[in-house]
Amino acid sequence: MPAFASDGTVNCPFPAAWIEFFNADKNQWPANAYRTPDCSASREHSHGSFVAALPDGSFPPVFLWDEISYRVVAKGADGSVVATINRVTADAEFVSVAAPEPAPEPQSEPVIDLAAENEALRRRIAELEAIEAPLLPAPDALMSDYGPVGGDDITGDMLLDAFEEDEAETVAVVQTLSALRLKHLSEQLNVERARLDREHQATGVANPRSASIDRLLGLLTRRGEV
Repeated sequence: MPAFASDGTVNCPFPAAWIEFFNADKNQWPANAYRTPDCSASREHSHGSFVAALPDGSFPPVFLWDEISYRVVAKGADGSVVATINRVTADAEFVSVAAPEPAPEPQSEPVIDLAAENEALRRRIAELEAIEAPLLPAPDALMSDYGPVGGDDITGDMLLDAFEEDEAETVAVVQTLSALRLKHLSEQLNVERARLDREHQATGVANPRSASIDRLLGLLTRRGEV
């Protein structure tokens, strides 16, 4: 694909400070990108959900897991979106985001301190690199392998069981969860949803639990937007 060369090197034609990766089919949740072709979820092989530019403006190699439909967003040093790929395919290309109408030029042009701009960009990249992005489970993981969320014993499996037994009570529980916990629970449910999709494709029989997962993911997403 033009956006990612065969050796895994990112080929972004727009000046960007970093590139973010999302799951295009799962409520736009962040999705892992990888340093190696085997797409291992271990920290030394994973970029997390974003890749920062190198000091020369280029990007390190990036590999994507072929079981996820990715959306890619390239951002400038100020955090503004400069280009996107709404869905990565074999012929996908970055699409530039139209810049706003420029303001009228002042009488005298301001002097831009390029050294200060570069230093601010380096600091921002260092901040991004220091962030430990949450890692998704390995591609063959089960939801039960992901472990408890936060300091208590709530897992995606437990929340799904409770939701199917008493939806109203589960809604009340969800209202008390932090944004980080909501995100982790959603990641667990997305793993289970993907497993059920693979099972459906293999057997031709849909699992009714998939519908419950979709409804619960919708509830978590709405709660996260409040």
